[in-house]
Amino acid sequence: MGFIKKLTDWLVPVADQPASERADSKILTRQDILDYLEVHFNQEMDFETTKFSLLFHTSYVIYLRQTDYLRLSPSFGQTAMDAVSMFLDAVARKLRKYSGYRPHSRFWTFQLVCIPDGTIIDGLPDDVLDEKSIVIKSSLYPEDMYASGNSGRVVTTFHSVNSMRAMPGAVNSAAFRGLDQLDKDKYQVRFDPENRLRLKSDGGRDELAPVARLTAEEGSFITNGITFSTYQMVGDSLRVSGRNEAGKRGRSDTLCVDDENVMNPHLLIRRDPVSGTFSISAIGDVRLNERRLLPGNSQWLMLPNNSKIIINDDIQIGFKIL
Repeated sequence: MGFIKKLTDWLVPVADQPASERADSKILTRQDILDYLEVHFNQEMDFETTKFSLLFHTSYVIYLRQTDYLRLSPSFGQTAMDAVSMFLDAVARKLRKYSGYRPHSRFWTFQLVCIPDGTIIDGLPDDVLDEKSIVIKSSLYPEDMYASGNSGRVVTTFHSVNSMRAMPGAVNSAAFRGLDQLDKDKYQVRFDPENRLRLKSDGGRDELAPVARLTAEEGSFITNGITFSTYQMVGDSLRVSGRNEAGKRGRSDTLCVDDENVMNPHLLIRRDPVSGTFSISAIGDVRLNERRLLPGNSQWLMLPNNSKIIINDDIQIGFKIL
């Protein structure tokens, strides 16, 4: 289905509230966003699901008019968490028919995009995008979960103060368990952060949960020609390689640095599944917390939480255990 048709399809009031009542309302609320998302999610789930498999969209881009965006952007992280709870409730109601269900995606992603006043979208009449409009675009998977932009016809960004960035000390991290901010107004949420669906993994650990976060503090990462700065490690091993390996397929345990002078691989990280501790091995030029490591994949050293990994005295990566 074309993107423009998608926009038109979702510029309608939710079924449980009369159009006249919504038109009289002057303030768009977080609950309005959730109501639209609920209708959208259930319709897409019905479209994708068969009697053999349960499938639904996990990536959402939400477009708001500028006045609504400015008000709702600071709380969008909480709105994303609320949406995940709502989606999981809908999935749970279906699970009795799919006893062997396994999630097709490790994460949900949500992005909020501003439609500045006066924006004209090809194919939509001016009176359709009024000040109450919400536009939703979704997909089974993110087009690229680390990309900071989006590929829809409306590509606009209106920067405002984001409360989760402006006041990090004021945020209660326990209330946002499983939530990561990938970029301005773009969030990633672990598929089931509270294990509400009671899905069993093959081992004792939640196999969908990220175990560590790597942040490019100087330099950047790259995949499919798109650069990004934050990477979630899932699993017990990770290869960190250079730009020349970014186009190769077949390895899901490789993180590529956007630098052609980085070796393939340049360093290895592994996690002990029993103790949860991490180790690092250098193949190329690597410093760990200002200590230069001896190259050789037989040399493993403890990788502490909140470490700084420096490659070729140029690229700095922050390492945090989750």
